[in-house]
Amino acid sequence: MRAVVQRVSSASVVVDERCIGEIEAGLLVLVGIKLMMKKEIWIILLKRL
Repeated sequence: MRAVVQRVSSASVVVDERCIGEIEAGLLVLVGIKLMMKKEIWIILLKRL
């Protein structure tokens, strides 16, 4: 798993030209995980964030 944490003044997620989520000032976390990882491992790693 890889994670990038960045402090932002605003951020949004756009899918098919439609905004599905947005925040104002805060932390943006981009997480990359392998689909083949077991769910239990995902939970442990995400709790570390």
